[in-house]
Amino acid sequence: MTEFVKATYHRDHKVAEFVTKEGRRLLREGGSLCWRLNNCGNMSSPVVNGLPAPKKTQAYIGFAEVSNPEPHFFFIFPDYETGKAELKKSLKRKYGKKTIAETLPKYAPQGDGNDPQHYLDMVTHSTGFSSDASIGEFSDADLNKLVNAIQTMEGYDKDIRTRKETWIEATSLIVTNGSQPIPHAELHVEHKGKSTIIKADKFGQFPTIPHPQGDDYTVIRQQLSNGTSEILKVLTRTTPSGFFLLVSEMIYAKASTMSHAAPADAESIKPPHEYRVKPSDTLAKIAAQFKTTEDELKKINQLNGNGVFPEQLLWIDGKGISRGHTVPIVQISHLMSEHKKAKDLSAIPNNVPVVRSKGGKGAPLALVPVSREIAPWMIIAAYEAALWQGKKEDVITKTQNFHRLVTDNDRAGGVESKAGGVKYDGNPTLAGDANAWCASFVNYCLQEAGYSPAPTGFMSSHFCHNNPDKFVKISKPVYGAIRYCRRDGGGHVCFVYGTWKGKMLVLGGNQHDTILIEYPDPTSKGVEYFVPIAYQKFAEKEQEKGLQEVDINAARLNFGGAIDIRENPGAGQTDPMA
Repeated sequence: MTEFVKATYHRDHKVAEFVTKEGRRLLREGGSLCWRLNNCGNMSSPVVNGLPAPKKTQAYIGFAEVSNPEPHFFFIFPDYETGKAELKKSLKRKYGKKTIAETLPKYAPQGDGNDPQHYLDMVTHSTGFSSDASIGEFSDADLNKLVNAIQTMEGYDKDIRTRKETWIEATSLIVTNGSQPIPHAELHVEHKGKSTIIKADKFGQFPTIPHPQGDDYTVIRQQLSNGTSEILKVLTRTTPSGFFLLVSEMIYAKASTMSHAAPADAESIKPPHEYRVKPSDTLAKIAAQFKTTEDELKKINQLNGNGVFPEQLLWIDGKGISRGHTVPIVQISHLMSEHKKAKDLSAIPNNVPVVRSKGGKGAPLALVPVSREIAPWMIIAAYEAALWQGKKEDVITKTQNFHRLVTDNDRAGGVESKAGGVKYDGNPTLAGDANAWCASFVNYCLQEAGYSPAPTGFMSSHFCHNNPDKFVKISKPVYGAIRYCRRDGGGHVCFVYGTWKGKMLVLGGNQHDTILIEYPDPTSKGVEYFVPIAYQKFAEKEQEKGLQEVDINAARLNFGGAIDIRENPGAGQTDPMA
């Protein structure tokens, strides 16, 4: 059976577009709206500030904005069975304590163009139910009768002869420098003698390119820095759909080795600068890299020992190196009231120079591009862990509701409610078993580091499986990889952090109701590892190195209560939303 992972609705043309994991498109037109959307009950989302903000409904893969007569956002489901199941759950959940007579005027209100009394009469006539029958007392067979009657009233089978489904092959492209997306890059698409420039979004994702029909062909070109162009792909009618990763050197670092006289006070004006520890680092290695000593680093950073840990931020005294740009992100051991975001870091261009002098005379060896290649999203994850120090979700949610912080253009989040003052999202809180937030935490960290989060279903632990154009499965864990697993009652996602005493460590949200570094649950099954597709090439290189041992004792000094290492690990809580 074909599996659809997302969908959109083209209102002007009355066409629903469904996308498979492989990138194929199914266009549905004609028939009724609820048929086109696989939404047999015409269920729509609550709306906040003009955007959909679903509360309980799940399994949708998109929204269709339609005026009825006011703007409504109808759910798009991947198939008929899923839409019907969600309708049954909604009826039980919202109207379980009401009679049919109380339910239908609310379900099909007059303001939406319905005749509530006619609706009630037709439903009770076709089902044989009394109008005072309680929905909460219905058997599954009774509920199916009610759903079928609603489906008929909503016109699911209207204009059945005009139904049309068309499959279209299409190509999706994302551009990366090997580890990070390249935002706003440009490509040239040539078709029938006409060349069109397409631009990537802030996550390096280009608009989908439909394949030509008949004997036509489409050429995708990249302009190179030397003024020439390179053909990246030729699309024909028979080209299979797919998601393609374009590894490009669209950002170049220009080097200059011209000698310059060093200012007389050059040594004295070199400021301290920041260095963020990588998984493979040791204090000795860092000291050698920056031509200083371990004792000097320990003195400047007030370290009690030689241990360092990933994402620790060290100050370097500047004798060996100076930066042309200071990364605006705070030492993670310092708890700040204002959250510094990784997008500040990712906004630094890759050609920001690191200047090393020739023999200390102030003449540069070369300008070398500075970039954070290894899992930039782990800066955010580590920051959050150190910030909250093991505080529980009912405290975190007051200022950092990760459900609300992960949003896109077609979903409400982080907006004021009409009631005034309260931030609103489909899940207005992290607290409680019904509001599992491990996936939202992972997507938040990715988003803040400049990687595309899951556009829909970001609160589900299956978001990597459901968005193959944004995430790719890898065979071995690497630092920062997204670890997925199944457990009794649901699934869980978190980040790989390293090892301690030979056992894997993970860093994630919704682990014992907080953000923790700990061992993963040994009872978990179906473990898989994913990375953002823009990071794929770099991850493949990192797999050869394996995971690095973390000095957990050094890390405790910074993370405090956010580290929970147990001899019999039972990481996290089951995520019922998965």
